[in-house]
Amino acid sequence: MVSGRSSLGLQGYRYQLDKEAPQLIETPGIALVELNNLSAGPHTLTITAVDLLGRESTSLKRSFRVVGPVPQLVNIGITQKSGSTSLERSSTFSYEAGALLEGSVTASNGLTGVELRLADRAPLKAVLKKGTGAETVWQVPLPLDLPFDRIPVRIIITDGAGLSVTKQFDLYRIMPSDNPVKFDKPGLYTNDARYTAKDGSFRFTSDEALVFRFIGQPLASVRFDVDTPELTVNYEGSLISVRPVKEGKTKPVTIIAKTVEGDEFRWGPCTFIVSVTDPNLTITEPRQDGWYKGPIPFEAGLDPTQTGLMKIQTVEYAVDSFNSEDAQWTTLTVSPDSKDPLKLKGEFLLNGSDGAHSILFRATNGLGRSKEYRITVNRDTQNPRGRIILPPDQDPVNGQFTIAALFNDPEGQLASLSYSEDGGKTWKPSDTNDFETRRFDLSAQSSKAEQIRFKAVDAAGNETELTGAFTLDVAADKPRVQIMQPEEMEVLREDFVIAGAAFDDDGLASIQYRFDNGPLQKLALEGNSFNLPIKLADTTDNEHTIEVFAEDIYGVRGDPVVRKYRISKEEPKAEIKSPTLDTTVRGVVEISGVASDANGIKEVLLSFDNAVTFNTCTGTEQWTYRLDTRNLKSGLHSIYVKPIDGYETTGFYAGLISIDNTPPQVMLDVPVDMSISRGSLALSGRISDDTQLASCDAVIFNKLQPDKASKTVSLPLDPVIQQTLDLAGLPKGEYGIRIVVRDKAGNETVSSRDFILDPDFTDEMIAIATPVRGEYLAGKLRIQGFLRASRLPSAVNLLIDGIDTASITPKPNGWFTLDLPDETIKEGSHTLLVRYTNNENKVITSEPVTITYKPSGPWIMVNAFTSGDYIPGRPWLKGTAGWFLSATDAEAETSADAALAASAPKNKKIDPKALARSRQQGRQVALVEVSLDNGRTFQPAEGTVDWKFRLETQDYPEGLLPLLIRATYKNGDRALTKVILNLDKTPPSVSMLHPAEGGRFNQSLKVYGIAKDDVNLASVKVVLRQGDKAGYQVPAFIQGLYLDTGALGDTLYNAGLGLTFFDDNVKLQASYGYTPQLYNGKEQRFYGNVFSGKLLANVATLPFGYFFGPDWNFLSASLAVGAKFSYFTETASGQPLILSAVVGQLEFPRFKFERLQYFSTLSLYSEVQAWFISAEVSGGIAFRASFGLRSSIF
Repeated sequence: MVSGRSSLGLQGYRYQLDKEAPQLIETPGIALVELNNLSAGPHTLTITAVDLLGRESTSLKRSFRVVGPVPQLVNIGITQKSGSTSLERSSTFSYEAGALLEGSVTASNGLTGVELRLADRAPLKAVLKKGTGAETVWQVPLPLDLPFDRIPVRIIITDGAGLSVTKQFDLYRIMPSDNPVKFDKPGLYTNDARYTAKDGSFRFTSDEALVFRFIGQPLASVRFDVDTPELTVNYEGSLISVRPVKEGKTKPVTIIAKTVEGDEFRWGPCTFIVSVTDPNLTITEPRQDGWYKGPIPFEAGLDPTQTGLMKIQTVEYAVDSFNSEDAQWTTLTVSPDSKDPLKLKGEFLLNGSDGAHSILFRATNGLGRSKEYRITVNRDTQNPRGRIILPPDQDPVNGQFTIAALFNDPEGQLASLSYSEDGGKTWKPSDTNDFETRRFDLSAQSSKAEQIRFKAVDAAGNETELTGAFTLDVAADKPRVQIMQPEEMEVLREDFVIAGAAFDDDGLASIQYRFDNGPLQKLALEGNSFNLPIKLADTTDNEHTIEVFAEDIYGVRGDPVVRKYRISKEEPKAEIKSPTLDTTVRGVVEISGVASDANGIKEVLLSFDNAVTFNTCTGTEQWTYRLDTRNLKSGLHSIYVKPIDGYETTGFYAGLISIDNTPPQVMLDVPVDMSISRGSLALSGRISDDTQLASCDAVIFNKLQPDKASKTVSLPLDPVIQQTLDLAGLPKGEYGIRIVVRDKAGNETVSSRDFILDPDFTDEMIAIATPVRGEYLAGKLRIQGFLRASRLPSAVNLLIDGIDTASITPKPNGWFTLDLPDETIKEGSHTLLVRYTNNENKVITSEPVTITYKPSGPWIMVNAFTSGDYIPGRPWLKGTAGWFLSATDAEAETSADAALAASAPKNKKIDPKALARSRQQGRQVALVEVSLDNGRTFQPAEGTVDWKFRLETQDYPEGLLPLLIRATYKNGDRALTKVILNLDKTPPSVSMLHPAEGGRFNQSLKVYGIAKDDVNLASVKVVLRQGDKAGYQVPAFIQGLYLDTGALGDTLYNAGLGLTFFDDNVKLQASYGYTPQLYNGKEQRFYGNVFSGKLLANVATLPFGYFFGPDWNFLSASLAVGAKFSYFTETASGQPLILSAVVGQLEFPRFKFERLQYFSTLSLYSEVQAWFISAEVSGGIAFRASFGLRSSIF
């Protein structure tokens, strides 16, 4: 079922099932799409609504699946090397190794699995293969250990829809033998499973013959003992075959076999039943997918060719059974039709819930053969549902009107819809099954609206009848009047018009009106509208009424319409009393005021959103309004008051309110949390507010009693907090400090820190950085270290083995360095210690450092920097390296060489000088390397004895830069030294908090601001200059200023001044030059003083550092093009002249000195000029070349 709608009306619905051709259902309402005879499996239905113009809506798709009947087992048999054998119920079978039990299945929903259980053994999963047609073949290997006995067989077949069917039967396994029966005496033998020994009967269900084996003398003849037209018997050799000829049932028959010697052998008696053809029944009722509400009728036709025992004797049925084995069969009582004996009739009850049910019928003939028929029916005992949707219930109607009814059947299927205009005596069919609209005309004299009825009948025969619950309203036919102006109780303050319109379906004649219950006045109408102009001078104050009614062409008068209006000539007044403009408020504030008017105040409205909306105040003459200022931004806001008097006359008053809901801001930089104070506490921070600060207090409290203030200090309201609090008198312990800031509106902000008060605490220390504990040193010795003190000491003392050896002056950053003179200490282990005396006369001592020192040996030193230094950009790290040999060691080496030479054999002379030269060569520096990653990797430096290494600081992170320098000597010895440098590439930041720009001050000026640096600030300076700051700075669009001088070209010489823009890529230059009249031996056409302007733009730049590394960043080249305009004061014609030229300029070399703030760029350039000459004598283009020098100022 599908429904749609369109403003133009629907033509119908176009639907398409799967890939079939689209079909159109023409209906303006709800449509039922019937899909019959669908194949099992998935389907897709596509539906599109089509309007009366042929336009189609967006397609609606629904996918569904049709479930087919349960799978059916077609046959079963055994396949082995000797061939295939079919099996039936209770068949005997024998098999050999490798035999397969197989069968074929039909499954419309697709086959998912076949499971086989033999006796009480575990289930076996069958292998599925594609068979012929729609059949699927399954195979299961037969186990060899099956007993020679009765074997129950259970087969479970499952399809793709989840439906399953179970087949159960017995098979008998026998021993394989050429003669399966023990032939111990002459006679007829057979083991055909179709024979039932219990009742002595044999049933033929196919043309397959009954075969006997005769044991004895050769046969002469075989016959039946009685005439049996249903069978034939013959023999061939020792095999006797009984074959069916026609269907029927024999009398008890005995087979007589006669030998050539005249002996007769008998088998029987046996009753043979031949039933090869299924009983044929054509069922017409119930219909497939038919709908029924009560007893289900049964009608079926018999096959006229099936007579006698072949005629159907009984019909049974089973409800909602998937297979005959599990079905609960009930005999159906049927009787022949009196008019047609080949037609059977009957009925049966279908119990259960409404919905679809599967009915399985089984017809059995006189021979006991049966056939099953499956039909799906729908049970529906509920009536259709319906309602009148137009007009609504109890609505009055008159004349022509539209009535619409809508039906549905949730549990069933609507079959027809009809309507009646005579109370149900006659019915007319509707074009649709579920929705119908009709136009009816009820005269004013009739009230038979209840005669209009609708009836819906579903497919099961259930029906519902509807009658409208509306009433006829004859009075609704009166003419009507609508007054449009003025509005009800409208207040009028100037001339006005009473305007309106009248309506009637028969036609209007006139209207009649009167003011304030005065005399009626008549006004003829030519159309529907009317206008009555009224002057304000002709009426009075207070409330008035006008009454109007209409009259149609038949003299029918409508009901009068009364409209009230009021006259007022003065507006009410209002005033805000509180808060005043000089009061700043926050949170929820009460606004109060007064209002007055001669006619009384009805209400007072207030707006705080610029008159976009008005809100009701409490009170009238004395009014208040509670305003939540948190919904508004801080600052001045307009308040509008609208008083309304008793006649709805509105006044207006405007005021201002100052709001501050933003709390002050406080940032406390010092002290930091859990810092230690000795007796005074330094405060550093800043405070601010959007409006005005009221107070700033520092509250000190003990952490054990946080609610009790130990000390409170009022701080100045300056933007920057710079105070030192005296904590004298407070005991030692943990404290907290709160900075409480309040503004004029009462907003409060608190910032807190915890600190420790300890008068005995000292945060001073000193340490030796190099050498480190346990280090082995030789040659020259350098001591480096650092200290932290409240005041930098004037000297640091070095103690070696407890002896005060030297005094060192520390740097401002606390680092100190000392190079010990040669042979200051002797060879061996030594303990180094540094100390200083602080401003409290306490000695601060470092931890001792023990080293092992040898006077003679390799050494390396850094001369350019010492530890703690801040290095500039890309500096050279320079130093020296060598081998120090003390005088004592030198004498010892000379003596050892002489002794070695004296003790050498005569045939092996040793030269002491050669030994000394060899040692000296081995002690030469071979390589100096620098490590930036604590020795993981090394980079070579330039030089050996005097070495240097470029520090590429642009690639290093800011902060400490520890370096490890290693010298390698030709004899394999190595010397190491360490230096710790600081790298700071970020400039300090500074911002001014007060005064604000544009302020006015007298006599004194307080300046507050913030200065920060990630390392340490050295100084902050404030400079006060006279005049506007614009006079001290270059406009932002100008990047630089330069000087330019050149020669040749259009002048003999020239000099100028220029500006650069856009990262120095555009140059604008003004210059002065001079050209003599006689130049290069030629008289010039243009000469004298030359004033020029030049505009250049870079088109290419070549930085040499890109190719050769950062060391070449100082050198670059650029190519620019532009234009030049020159004013010549003298020409051959005697008149000044302006000429223009196109310029191409190559600037090379261009030197950049990064460390210079001014005059940091110097370059040479060559220039090609193409001058355009326009003159009365000769013109054209003249080419010139010039050269120049350019230097930047900034």
